[in-house]
Amino acid sequence: MQGARVLMQRALRINPTSQDLWIQNFCLELHFIQKLRGRKEILQGTTSQNNDDDEKTTDYTSGKIPIIVYKNAIDNIPEDIAFRM
Repeated sequence: MQGARVLMQRALRINPTSQDLWIQNFCLELHFIQKLRGRKEILQGTTSQNNDDDEKTTDYTSGKIPIIVYKNAIDNIPEDIAFRM
């Protein structure tokens, strides 16, 4: 995953106005979160209880990174309203 992020960030530095790159970066982060949540569910079992561990989620599983990617995409492509939706 780290290698994919580095490659994607390098591509975005070279071409910050590419909508396709921003969309793929957003999808990459969403898939990573989905993968982590799936692993957590498998490791904890299907009878997951709400305890203090659920409140202490990391930036990865809480969904903050895709939100940051979305905001950066909007900052780099401000003139395209359709891209925001």
